[in-house]
Amino acid sequence: MSVLVRDGRTAIAEALSKNDMHLAWGRGNPVWNTRQVTTKTFDGSDELLSGFLIISNPLVHSTLLSETYVEGVDYTLADSGLTGKIVRMPAGSILANAEVVVEVDVGRPAPLVATSALIDEIGRRASLLVQFCTPDGAGEIQVTEGNYAVSPTPTNYLHLKFKFDFTDADTETIRELAVFINTATIGGLPAGQKYFLPAEVDDVGLMLLLTHINPLQRDNATRETFEFVITL
Repeated sequence: MSVLVRDGRTAIAEALSKNDMHLAWGRGNPVWNTRQVTTKTFDGSDELLSGFLIISNPLVHSTLLSETYVEGVDYTLADSGLTGKIVRMPAGSILANAEVVVEVDVGRPAPLVATSALIDEIGRRASLLVQFCTPDGAGEIQVTEGNYAVSPTPTNYLHLKFKFDFTDADTETIRELAVFINTATIGGLPAGQKYFLPAEVDDVGLMLLLTHINPLQRDNATRETFEFVITL
């Protein structure tokens, strides 16, 4: 069995550090983290597809809302809500093939490793800082994974920092973030431009990192800063 040793990982991090990096942000799917109400019908297998991938806290009502059915007695949430299905219980009060009103909380899915583009990109900004770092409990770099200290020599840990401007995507709601390498922009743009709209991008490049976040409502009174540590 072969392994990618630390020096090899450091070499990959060093090669990545020499590429242009941009952080793109997007609207994602506006139904993530919302409560949705729909009218659906149980099929011949006693299953109802909510129309959403991840659901929780279901409530099922009769079509006229005169009756609210009981979870665990009249219906169940299939697969812990990870398939978006609700199953009718034959011994319950819901009739076979019944049309019902369904309320569910729609979850935010985990990013997929095969993703190469955001769902609905708003814009992207060039990196403010790309540097090597190393794990350090007292380090000045603080990310969700822990603390890191700046390293004067290459390591297999790469610290990325992006700082958006006050007017970038003001009034928008951000639900997805992705780091890209080797973004190519169209010609004729002002020298020194750091923030680019989708129409100003000729080639998005390669996606390096993707995250889905709780809805972030932008306004022009704040500057958003994002930091990541990529471990190779």
